[in-house]
Amino acid sequence: MKGLVRFLKGYKLACFGVVVFMFVQVAAALLVPTLVAGIVNDGIVPGDVNHVWALGLAMLGAAAVSAAATLAGTYVSASIATGVSRDMACALYEKAHRMPHLEVGRFGVASLITRSTSDVNQIQQALLVFIEMLLPVPFMVVIGMALMFSKDPVLAAGIVGVMIAIVVAFLVLSRVVIPYFERLQRQLDTMNLTVRESIAGVRIVRAFRRTGWDRLRMEVAAGDYAATAIKTNRIFAVVVPFVMLLFNATTFAILFVGGNQVAEGSLEIGDIMALVEYAMLVLGYLLMGVAMLIFIPQAQVSARRINEVLESEALPLGDDGASKKSPLGEGGENGKLPLGKGGASEDAADEQRARNCAAIAGQQALGQPVVEFRGVGFSYEGAENPVLKDVSFVVNPGETTAIIGATGSGKSTIANLLMGFFEARQGDILVDGKPLGSYHATDLRKRIGFVPQKPFLFKGTIADNLRHGLACATERQMRSALATAQIADFVEGLEDGLDSPVTQGGDNFSGGQRQRLAIARALVRRPEILLFDDSFSALDATTDFRLRRALKEDAPNSAKIVIAQRVSSIADAERIVVLDEGRVVGTGTHDELLNTCTEYRTIVQSQEG
Repeated sequence: MKGLVRFLKGYKLACFGVVVFMFVQVAAALLVPTLVAGIVNDGIVPGDVNHVWALGLAMLGAAAVSAAATLAGTYVSASIATGVSRDMACALYEKAHRMPHLEVGRFGVASLITRSTSDVNQIQQALLVFIEMLLPVPFMVVIGMALMFSKDPVLAAGIVGVMIAIVVAFLVLSRVVIPYFERLQRQLDTMNLTVRESIAGVRIVRAFRRTGWDRLRMEVAAGDYAATAIKTNRIFAVVVPFVMLLFNATTFAILFVGGNQVAEGSLEIGDIMALVEYAMLVLGYLLMGVAMLIFIPQAQVSARRINEVLESEALPLGDDGASKKSPLGEGGENGKLPLGKGGASEDAADEQRARNCAAIAGQQALGQPVVEFRGVGFSYEGAENPVLKDVSFVVNPGETTAIIGATGSGKSTIANLLMGFFEARQGDILVDGKPLGSYHATDLRKRIGFVPQKPFLFKGTIADNLRHGLACATERQMRSALATAQIADFVEGLEDGLDSPVTQGGDNFSGGQRQRLAIARALVRRPEILLFDDSFSALDATTDFRLRRALKEDAPNSAKIVIAQRVSSIADAERIVVLDEGRVVGTGTHDELLNTCTEYRTIVQSQEG
């Protein structure tokens, strides 16, 4: 829990206000039994009606003050709890975006979702419980015990013993139930994972008639969670009646001992009534606090899980903060420009793009590679063998460098290393002559137009998705990128054109259409480096040929890295790098490799039949 205290720093004034409101609430509540004792001892017994009326009105005032303080404290405490949970959820969201892929894999997507939702909600509930139910307890105990000792030290000492017994019972209880709460959160992760897989793979489940198996898997996950929850509830089912027994026994003892003292004349009737009220208030708040403390072990587990994420490794290249601007600056509200209203912003963007291309052309004239891998090695955590071993190659401006190899040879790992998602264990990766680690993530990735192996589109419109590549992209820039990606005719044929809706994941488009839209998203920013991770696999041969030809014409100065399975997609590349079991076994053009590289020749022959 200590690691999460930093989220309360922005609510210092509100926390101070809550403490004040709780003190007033407790003081006013404890004033009522004192006034009751005064009414009985000094009003009813002597028959002083005026005194009864005066103290009665004072009781109403005290009750009103206590109620007002309670309402104010509840409002402020709710503001604190919801604000802290919001800040915590935002911190987890930002950390997840800055987390290396290996760390994401270590936690798992399902667990990260649980930590960002259920665990944050547990912290919010625990904070509310602490402020509203537990924070008043110290005030109530200290002030209440002082008042009880002032009335009768013997009875007050007995009540202290009961309170100690309740606290000890809770300490024992917490040591028993914390492991159960930890297990519950892990099992909740498993349930989330099962539900997520069932929904994502519903077509496979139905296609292979595995509905029964999937239902059984969900029943097992839910059954494990239910069994642990039932065990936890059984523990509380035994403890809560025991604590209530202590409460009622204490009340009986006060009435029995106090009644004898009243009979002996050593204690007044009003005082015993006040003692009963004090005891009920003090023990009631204590019991309520103990009952609510069941949230604390759950919150401890959730806090530990949240801290694991927040304290995990961050990207070595820095974060991708929202405050960073796009390579060409921002345009309009939220970085967007209205379609068809490029104006001066469009001209400025074109000028900046020209300067970028001129700079790349200058590098080409100097012969400096845009990307260079020098003896790079990489292995995944826990893997027996490295996935890349001593990989070296260069990517020159304006050229196409292709990477091909068998499945599992490390092609996509090269893309992840270049994007900064993973960090090389050995060797160096240079971009424009500078080590990859010297770049901020934002500065690095604005140089790269990345098309992943599995194209993903966001819910919104086609224009919104293209602007993920360049926030200030104009209509002309977007249409140019669509034309290069060989999908302009399709988009123009839609009723709403660039404003046509895109469902989550782009499921309202075919695989080839999604792939070409993802390519257009990368092209719209006119980057120095175009990185295609097996991005032509869903295209037919004709579209593939036209797209590669358009890339040469429309992005002549960009260094293009094409990771591919099909030889036909890379046969015209200026340089082809052949990987086999993580090693470079051949580098050259298509014709050169046919004569010098057995592995490449085998790939070609297998595809040509």
